[in-house]
Amino acid sequence: MSHDRCRTSRLNRSLPFHRRTRRSATRVATTVALLVISSGALLADTLKVPSEAFPTIQSAVSAGAPGDVISVAKGVYREQVSVFSPGITVLGKKAVIDAGFDGPCFRVGAVDVTISGFVLLNGTAGVVDEAGAFGGAGAEGFVTPNRLRVTHCIIRSCIKGVSIAAREPTVTNNEIVACELVGIELDATDGLQPAVVKRNTVERISQGDGISIEAKSVLLERNELRAIVGSGIRLDLTAADEGESAPPSMVLRNRAEGVLNIGLIVTKLGGATTSIEKNRMRRNGRGMEVNGADFQVLGNDCSGNAEVGMYLGTESLDHFVQSVVRNNRCRNNGAAGLRLDGPFICRINPTFPNLIEGNDCQGNGQDGIVILHAHQDELTGNSSKRNGGDGIDIERSYNNIVLAENICLKNEHEGIDNLGKSTRMRDNICKGNGRGLGPDIAGTGDDGSGSVLDLGGNSFVTGGFNVEARLDLGGVP
Repeated sequence: MSHDRCRTSRLNRSLPFHRRTRRSATRVATTVALLVISSGALLADTLKVPSEAFPTIQSAVSAGAPGDVISVAKGVYREQVSVFSPGITVLGKKAVIDAGFDGPCFRVGAVDVTISGFVLLNGTAGVVDEAGAFGGAGAEGFVTPNRLRVTHCIIRSCIKGVSIAAREPTVTNNEIVACELVGIELDATDGLQPAVVKRNTVERISQGDGISIEAKSVLLERNELRAIVGSGIRLDLTAADEGESAPPSMVLRNRAEGVLNIGLIVTKLGGATTSIEKNRMRRNGRGMEVNGADFQVLGNDCSGNAEVGMYLGTESLDHFVQSVVRNNRCRNNGAAGLRLDGPFICRINPTFPNLIEGNDCQGNGQDGIVILHAHQDELTGNSSKRNGGDGIDIERSYNNIVLAENICLKNEHEGIDNLGKSTRMRDNICKGNGRGLGPDIAGTGDDGSGSVLDLGGNSFVTGGFNVEARLDLGGVP
């Protein structure tokens, strides 16, 4: 026996019994874990295509077992692959699947499947679940493909790029080009964990949307959309079932340009606060549209769009309440920079007003900021300059809107045109604006039906002379 072994043995005998037992138990647990890992590694295999055993991708996929990797060599494979083997990874090394428009390139009906590294051409879809629109329902052995991962693929000239209905899908780092109906289409409403869609490029969608998702929770990050006939990103967030709680959704740093309809549209029915941050929606039909409650709309760039830069709510149906809209850039749009709208009767009774703060609205064809639907909203510290209409326009007779520390300069019409009742104003600066149609530069609206409660510090100057004496800023009539 060596000196080291004797020393270890003596040390172990010198320990109290419970410590020796604990050390022995740790060794046993470690040994068991290693055996499990080793057995898993032994069970997993790499099936190579093409080979004598597996001349086609389908033959290897059909033989796959959980943990196996189907390694597909570079080449062109004229087949449609059905994946009913759970837990496998199908890895293409620049392999091309040409489906010849006879069906989808990949049809998936198993859980925990990964598809990566392929070029997918001429399919009714690039990747579709078996029960999907082009897959056909009811196939023997079909299982909803929960936790499907599609990554690092190029999908071209398909009717749909990725179209799946499953829990916890992950679609990342793909390039989807020249598809007809949609780039990425997900229905993840059956699960609570986020659907993850990151770092995809979608362009030249000839009839529909770039990305269309319906889910209870999503992470949408750093996707790029170009030349889309429909909307760039269309996201419908559904409410969790009673007793359930889904994680907050996040829409971060996505870009859309050259989208005919709307760069980003988010509609939400219940759920946790949704963050829409640092997205760039430029040179589209409309930059962004957000409907629902409990949003953080922060630091987005919605500039150079043909219509409205940022549209919150819709006139006939959807509301936008109890949200924060801060530090967004809405410049040089064809219509208004930022428009808050909604139906006269809101379906949600908000617990707090919207805060519209620190937004930059310049050079728009119509008003910088227009309020058509309000719940005692607060507009603070916004900059509205050189717009073709008013700096800030409150068009309807809502009560107790707060306007504080806004700067409205050199707009074609009024600096602040107020039709609201008991609008509370403090520390606003309006200078060098046009007179518009009525006698008021910033007071009671062109038809004289609005009213203002002056809280002090307001400055309304135009044409080199102060016009506060002509405004009703002394209190509510």
